[in-house]
Amino acid sequence: MQAKNLKYSFSLLLLLCCGTLLRAQSFTASTTDATATVNQPFDVTFTLKNLNGKNFTPPDFGTARIVAGPAQSTSTTIINGRTSSEVTLTYTLLPTQEGMWEIPPARVVSEGKVMQSNSLRIRVMQPKEIDLAGEGDLPDVFVRLEVSTDQAFTGQQILLDYRLYTVTDLQNINIVSESAYEGFFNEPLRRYNKNSTNKTINGKEYLTQIVRRIALFPQQAGTFQIEPSQLSAEIITGRRRSGFFTFSDTKPVYLTTDPVTIQVKSLPPNAPATFTGAVGDDFEVSVSIPRNTLTTDDAIALQMTMRGNGDVKRVQPPTLDFGDNFEVYEPKVLQEENYENRGQLYGKKIVEYLVLPKKPGQYRLQADFSYFEPDSTDYRTVSARSPMISVTQGINRGKRDINISSETAVADNTLRPNKTTASFSQKGSPFFGSVPFWIITALPILGFIGVIFKKKKEAGKVKLSPEELRKQAAVRVANEKLAAGKTYMEAGNSRAFYDEVQRAFLGYVGDKLQIPPARMSKRNVREKLTALDVSQANIESFIKILQTCETALFAGMDNSAAMSETYKNAEEVLVRIEEEL
Repeated sequence: MQAKNLKYSFSLLLLLCCGTLLRAQSFTASTTDATATVNQPFDVTFTLKNLNGKNFTPPDFGTARIVAGPAQSTSTTIINGRTSSEVTLTYTLLPTQEGMWEIPPARVVSEGKVMQSNSLRIRVMQPKEIDLAGEGDLPDVFVRLEVSTDQAFTGQQILLDYRLYTVTDLQNINIVSESAYEGFFNEPLRRYNKNSTNKTINGKEYLTQIVRRIALFPQQAGTFQIEPSQLSAEIITGRRRSGFFTFSDTKPVYLTTDPVTIQVKSLPPNAPATFTGAVGDDFEVSVSIPRNTLTTDDAIALQMTMRGNGDVKRVQPPTLDFGDNFEVYEPKVLQEENYENRGQLYGKKIVEYLVLPKKPGQYRLQADFSYFEPDSTDYRTVSARSPMISVTQGINRGKRDINISSETAVADNTLRPNKTTASFSQKGSPFFGSVPFWIITALPILGFIGVIFKKKKEAGKVKLSPEELRKQAAVRVANEKLAAGKTYMEAGNSRAFYDEVQRAFLGYVGDKLQIPPARMSKRNVREKLTALDVSQANIESFIKILQTCETALFAGMDNSAAMSETYKNAEEVLVRIEEEL
């Protein structure tokens, strides 16, 4: 009887052990490979088995970027009446540095207890460069950044294509992460040739297609690198039918471009007087007038239209000079827009000039417009002439006193005479007690008070602390650098204002940090300021001002309040950095 009970107890213990094994709990981290490639995405999966986990905390992935995830999946199995569950969380990571990379444990709370996964050690290697001209084996799917030129001038349009090469069927192609295009204004294009073509590379037949096109405009001279970008797609591995419908079996794939280096040169110094910033190979200009008969008492609004394959928002209205027979007022921009044509970015700007004739006669008004042509590396000038204008003598044959604003003249195309006032005083009024008498009497007293005030002010300066003196010097430097920008702000010229603030900032750091123009970039500025122990907050504020100027110059910002705020922030940032340096 005792042996029978012992046998029964052993069987029960074995059954309990089997149940425990079936319900084994674990929290693990895993990856498909112990090696990874710089700028090539790969997956890390965290698996919770038979755990009711909550408050999952992922590890610090260090310099790697999360490009997707966490993607969650759940599965449940039943074996001999026992239920087993499994939850997986998958991150798609992008390593950015070569070397040994350790991923620390993740954490999760289960039944009131904190559990940790295992850590992972992964070797990250540099990617193998894809050489289309070589003889090596190429992958079945890859993407490249291809530029229209890698030697450009400031302001020149560069077309950047994301070109996909594949020997397999793909679907759902998406940009996961994109370069910041540092040193360039960028504008995505939508109208370009998206047709796929066949191309044989190293004896392998590829289907190639442009999946994205960007128009780049370099803003300064130097060497710039377009950082790698990442794309995702799905490879179609097979097809299956279900009733009337056909479904595709797919697997995800992540693609990374190689970096691209572009050398940017400054424009030649021999620019003509009519050059105002246009760079491109296809510019034209035209002029129009509302009527061609007028008198010397009239004014006409001449419109000048500029078109070309460049960023016309950077182009300033040219100064028109029609000689001594006409007077030309400051221009006003009526229209400014970009549009796509033949796979490039084109622009159109319409400027209006108020023109006043001085002498009777027959005239044609000629407007000259100059641009830099990168292909010929030379400046070109194009001209447009108005129809013949007939000017007759007006009623006012004498000297004209014109008091008119450009905005009013352009709005209604008319001149308004000055409002004149006159005052008379009685002849022979006595000098004693008059206004001139009291002015002459007060001058010596005011002069004496001014001398005393000046001496007190100079004495006060001597008592200033070294910190106050440094602050005053910082304010003076900031004001000197931003003086031209303030003038443009007060005149309402937003484009010239942001351009001058950008020049002031870059000139300031160039002088202070000894950065040559060829190596001027936000990254170098950040590194130099950090090395000199400038606070991170001031560095970020400095970079933010530069980014604001870049955005305003490309997108166009005519808001006077925005200019005022930018100027105030720029002045404060320069003062703070000058104090720290």
